[in-house]
Amino acid sequence: MKPGTTLLILVLAMMVCSYTTVCRGDYAVSTRGVSAKLVNTMRYVRARCSGVRAVSGVRNTRTPAGRISLHATGHALDFRANSYKCAYRALKSAGWRSGMSRDGVRCRHIHISHGGRYREPHGFRHRRC
Repeated sequence: MKPGTTLLILVLAMMVCSYTTVCRGDYAVSTRGVSAKLVNTMRYVRARCSGVRAVSGVRNTRTPAGRISLHATGHALDFRANSYKCAYRALKSAGWRSGMSRDGVRCRHIHISHGGRYREPHGFRHRRC
């Protein structure tokens, strides 16, 4: 690489971080197509806890039961945090009452969603991570 190329790449990656993306290290994971309610909730958590970053937005997948995933419709978002205890506390203070995984430490991400057929009042645990 030519001198300055790394700096240019870093600057461009920082410029990409806008409303439709969430910065993750030196690149970004797109949240385009994800419900604004979910993106704003994750930003609320990020303002209160360190290291919050999106790891999965819209993707074409199915659940282990064979149903179309809420990720496919933009009604689910997965994110990581340095402290899952802090993230769960922030979700509670935000009044989050829709879908939420309760096994963030085990699966290394928290899944939040809304608009699904099933609602677990106390959250759910992934069958597999």
